[in-house]
Amino acid sequence: MREKNSIVFRCLKRINELILTLEKILLVIITIGLCAVIFIEVLCRYVFFTPTAWSEELARYLFIVMTFIGAAYACGHHDHIEIDIVNQILEKSPAVKDTAHAKKIVDVVANVATIVFLIVFSFIFWKYMLQIRKLNLLSPTMHLPMFWIYFMVFLGSAMSILHLIYLVLCDLFQKDAA
Repeated sequence: MREKNSIVFRCLKRINELILTLEKILLVIITIGLCAVIFIEVLCRYVFFTPTAWSEELARYLFIVMTFIGAAYACGHHDHIEIDIVNQILEKSPAVKDTAHAKKIVDVVANVATIVFLIVFSFIFWKYMLQIRKLNLLSPTMHLPMFWIYFMVFLGSAMSILHLIYLVLCDLFQKDAA
């Protein structure tokens, strides 16, 4: 049984690492693209005195995508924003004998709560995206289908859920997430 758990966790770890690698590649590409688009906008505006509307719109959408993919990447490394006041109380409380175990429980509860929130958010957001798709809304300047811009928000949430499930399983079965 222990060997099966080990095989399963090795597979889960590989899948998580693959997703993290894809996110890292996407983030590098998006960052390079964002820098290039902003450079073009600055060049056109201040050198050629002709601002471009498409570059501002593209920069905005790239920033949105970078934010949600970056949030998933941060979740995958357990580096996302967290409120650690409970952990600080646990460290200073004389009633708690095993603070490491108590912190692990707090982490599991916080990650499960985040998973539940993201599932509810994703469900509601998916319905909203389907409405956007039915309306065939396009971006004002570049005429990109807005469905794909909104889809990136959904994708970032879904990847965050996968990372958090992996972290919860690692915490529950005392496996190293790294």
